[in-house]
Amino acid sequence: MHAIIETIRERSQAPDNLSHHERIEWSHLWQDETTWVAEALSAPLEKDRIYDYRNGELFSPEGQGLTQIFEDSVDYYREQAYRDPSIAFQYRRSIVEMAELDRMLRMARGEGGNVLVVVSTFPDELRDATEDKLGYQVKRKLGFIRVISRLPDNQLKMWTHSFDGNDPDGISTMFADLGETVDWSRDVLEQVVELDMPQEASEFLGDRLLYDYDKTLHEKHGGNYFAGRSEADRREAIKFVESQSDLVEHHVRQVLKHGKDPGYKSNQRYEFAIAMRRRHEGKQVVASDLAGEMSAAGDAGRAAGETASGCGVTATGTTNSSVDGLNESGYRVVDYKSKMHEGQAKKDDCMQCPYCRKRGVLIEKLGGNIHYTCESSGGCGKTTKSSEMVTRQGAEDVAERPAETETSLGEVDSEEASFDAIIRREFGEYAVRRLVFVPGGTREIAVDSRTGSELVV
Repeated sequence: MHAIIETIRERSQAPDNLSHHERIEWSHLWQDETTWVAEALSAPLEKDRIYDYRNGELFSPEGQGLTQIFEDSVDYYREQAYRDPSIAFQYRRSIVEMAELDRMLRMARGEGGNVLVVVSTFPDELRDATEDKLGYQVKRKLGFIRVISRLPDNQLKMWTHSFDGNDPDGISTMFADLGETVDWSRDVLEQVVELDMPQEASEFLGDRLLYDYDKTLHEKHGGNYFAGRSEADRREAIKFVESQSDLVEHHVRQVLKHGKDPGYKSNQRYEFAIAMRRRHEGKQVVASDLAGEMSAAGDAGRAAGETASGCGVTATGTTNSSVDGLNESGYRVVDYKSKMHEGQAKKDDCMQCPYCRKRGVLIEKLGGNIHYTCESSGGCGKTTKSSEMVTRQGAEDVAERPAETETSLGEVDSEEASFDAIIRREFGEYAVRRLVFVPGGTREIAVDSRTGSELVV
């Protein structure tokens, strides 16, 4: 490893046309950025987050409530699953993650144990994938351990660490250490382990589970591992970054040029890391120059929700720190409402109405909430908007579908403006939605949460 670092130092020699001070800064920056991006290619992700509990809600360090984020993510992935049934698994996982949040809220209220352990494995549906999807890295097959503990003063601490390879024997060993057996017929993500232990012991629980995982890999394959990553993997990443001197040099020049702007450096670093990742994956972005390559790679990374983490520093490329923090902990939440501006409306011809099940739903953002209206030809026309909202949109809109507003939902509270509100309004408080697979795709149904039986109009 020392020989590799020495090679990085040799390659970091500054151009002759720089001043003495600039040459020193160049050399330091080259070494720092090269080491960081190599670590970002190969290192595990580790994160500590503290969430405050007040008034029945958990709040991120940035002050954003978690319930809305998770609910928006369920809505978003439901919509995406209709467009692309191959990612319906993420809609299911988002519902499981919503249930995990419910357990966190109960624990914050003092109910049950004081520690939750969640093993978020790499999705089985992507085990044969050749390209990253939804931010999941198919090459590394990253899973995540989350240890969530209750602290004094109405706080929860979430410690997260990734592990490479998604090795089933290693995962089974972790569960065995917790006194549990993995049920492989179910998603491991659902199998949350609840414990009651001293706070001091919980601080080391995650490291103990990682040791179990790495010990299993050592016994199976030999060699040394850290969070499923071998020493050979780490050396290969540094050697690869060395060979991409054109990208490193461009990045260093730009950071030096704009070094006094921290926002620029953060964005530039993110684009640098994602561009390097694409090259490492053999998927270099084709562009007319290096700036274009980095920009295009960064845009694609942001759209996929990718992050880059190394040496304790994480670059995300997004602006919602609450969402970023959760995704760095292995969730796949989205900043759904920010994707639409107030008053924006769009017709989704692929989305099904949960009542008439015909495709064609109008999605609108009104009063800070997302609303849905069935606009399918021959559909039921039901809406989550209150009659006052419909009236405010003008008499012409009301005239086009007068009966729909009067006979659909009645008044729906704006805080519950979702298809869940429609289902509960029609079938009662125990009604929930479920995505089911049918020939050619998926569809959403209402079921009784007590019996699992389907509810029909």
